[in-house]
Amino acid sequence: MTSMVLAGLGRSIGLPRLAFGLAVMVAGLGAWSAHFMALLAYNFPYPLGFDLPVTMFSASIGLVFAAIAFTLRTRSPRLLWQAASGGVLGLGIVLMHYVGTSALQLPGELFYDPALIAASALLGSGLGALSFIALGRSGRMPRILAAASILSLGIIGLHITGIASAFMLPNGNPVRTDGATSRLWLAALMASVMAALLVSALTTLLVGLRLKKQVMAETTRLRSLSDAAFEAIAICDSRGRIVDVNTMLSQLLATAPEALVGTPVKLLFRDTSQDLMVKGGRIVTALAAGTPVELLTRPVHTAVGPRLVVAVRDLRGRLEVERRMLHLARHDPLTGLPNRAFLNERLTLELAQARAGGPGFALMCLDLDRFKAVNDTHGHAAGDIVLREAARRLRAATRQDDFVARLGGDEFVVIRINDGSADSSALMAARICEYLSEPYDLGNGARGDISASIGIARCPQDTDEAEELQRCADVALYSVKRDGRNGTAFYSRSMDEVARQRSALENDLRLATPRGELELYWQPQRLVADDTLIGFEALLRWHRPGRGDMPPEDFVPTAESSGAILPIGAWVLRTACTEAAKWPRPLRVSVNISVVQLQQKDFVEQIQAVLKDAGLPAARLELEIREGVLLSEQEDAILALKTVQGLGVRVALDDFGSGHAALGMLRSFSFDRLHIGRSVVKDMSRDAGSLAMMRAIMGLGRGLKMPVLAEGVESPDQLKALRLEGCELYQGYLGGRPEPVAAYRRLLQPAHSPAC
Repeated sequence: MTSMVLAGLGRSIGLPRLAFGLAVMVAGLGAWSAHFMALLAYNFPYPLGFDLPVTMFSASIGLVFAAIAFTLRTRSPRLLWQAASGGVLGLGIVLMHYVGTSALQLPGELFYDPALIAASALLGSGLGALSFIALGRSGRMPRILAAASILSLGIIGLHITGIASAFMLPNGNPVRTDGATSRLWLAALMASVMAALLVSALTTLLVGLRLKKQVMAETTRLRSLSDAAFEAIAICDSRGRIVDVNTMLSQLLATAPEALVGTPVKLLFRDTSQDLMVKGGRIVTALAAGTPVELLTRPVHTAVGPRLVVAVRDLRGRLEVERRMLHLARHDPLTGLPNRAFLNERLTLELAQARAGGPGFALMCLDLDRFKAVNDTHGHAAGDIVLREAARRLRAATRQDDFVARLGGDEFVVIRINDGSADSSALMAARICEYLSEPYDLGNGARGDISASIGIARCPQDTDEAEELQRCADVALYSVKRDGRNGTAFYSRSMDEVARQRSALENDLRLATPRGELELYWQPQRLVADDTLIGFEALLRWHRPGRGDMPPEDFVPTAESSGAILPIGAWVLRTACTEAAKWPRPLRVSVNISVVQLQQKDFVEQIQAVLKDAGLPAARLELEIREGVLLSEQEDAILALKTVQGLGVRVALDDFGSGHAALGMLRSFSFDRLHIGRSVVKDMSRDAGSLAMMRAIMGLGRGLKMPVLAEGVESPDQLKALRLEGCELYQGYLGGRPEPVAAYRRLLQPAHSPAC
């Protein structure tokens, strides 16, 4: 029984060597001592002696078989293996019994009943196997007591059966005592051995129980610490078997903690290494069920010996975050389409396949026409609706294998995969234009009318270089925009000349101001009633080297799209105000303002600085704003213009009636003057519609108390018609052509100048 307690204790407290040794000694020598003590208890009617070498040899048999049995028991937790190891112990006790019995010196010869010998062997080995099965590997006291009881019954049954199997036939030979051990001496030896084993066992039990208490306290402390951790944690013994787990690991494995105790920790993972489980370290692996985890191990020393702490970090959440971050890094958050970085990756891949002899592909660059007007008129939320819907329609208009990306703003790119033919690309581009041109529901009853412009370049027909292919598609897109938008165009070599001309124009525009190539011409503005001069409009001229003088309509659109209008516009404003401040007469000066200038956050501060530096009263400056400015930049533009008006500067609406301005503009902002477009003035003498429009504008001006200036007046008949309709001011060749300021020096001399 004591050997079973020691074996179970060694399992439970992690003292395998000490418990193993004592269990072997107790099992071997205990059974040996019990055997000989039982023999001494028999009251034989004749002299009895013991052969010392054979007696000691029988003790060694018990020790050897006990060692083998307990060694086998630690090899595997399987039931068959446990039964086999217990059977070995029982068989060893059987052999020890019969060898020990042969040490008896009797006045006769011993004979045995073979059937009873077999029965004793089966009884000893069978109950030995059953005792080890009952003991198991948990080290719990109820199982230890059950196993010890079974083994004790086996030893007693074996001894009784073995004694019953023997009988002696006297032969009259005297018993020699000179080489034998006397009964008294043997009894003393047996008592000493039993006492020593008992003391050793009790001492070990007391030490073991104390250590077990320490183990429980240490385990409780470690469990508390591990349960407070975010990682799943297992604590293993020196052999790598789990002795405790925290709640996180139990939940991660969906297994009860009790079921995990005793399991080799390696079995939980798909891939580990011996160094990791001995020296500690870190590795990314997976659980046996496939869950990705990060495994961290560290050997530690505790009060109960070495332990291996295994931390298991579930990587599913982190991998999902990394996946989302990668997705966000390569996709547009608004539309969910791939972004520029992803486009470059895909373009590189497709180009490599095309160079390797693949079928090629078509690259389509497209913009949404009139998107800016919708975005600014209805707000950014409406613009987002358009972009998301446009992305949806693009996916619907393309094949599943095609690649659709958003570069930013209203710029999109489509790669038609594995088909670079002109016909199929043209069909797809036409379908995209059709899909994108359908009305957009902006919410609250508002509707957006948008079209698309698409430029197409083909690989390898046009080029097989990424940057060059995108440039070709952009050149084709620019060609569509130049021809009126809402269409498609394939890249051709002839487009490069147009692109080069545009690039050269943009470059020359950027250098025009520092090179001093700009000049202001001046055109008089007069009263219709008596032809009195009331001011001049400053008109820009560019003396482009090698190209001669260029009027604003030939280069201002390019300057606006390229951003060159900002330094040019600033120069015009400062030069005009500086010149007007020198005039002897306090005539007004009108300056055209680009929508790009108006978008600047410091626009008002620029006006203030120019007036102050030039010394020009604000009332003498008039800013001319073209139709459509308030439609595209309504809130910011109105605020800026009202602030400028607060300074005393006048604001005029230019070319009214010749564009797409809405009457709502006149309700949202109070202009100081309306300028009738020259196209209306030109046709009013021969076109009833133009005359009706001119009269409507005159009536609108009177109703809103806004003076009206007619532009493009070239003949006395036009002036007479304007006088009859009640127009206040005019400007045109009839009143004076645009000339350098020197041509009007005489008109600038002091004279009476009525205000208007």
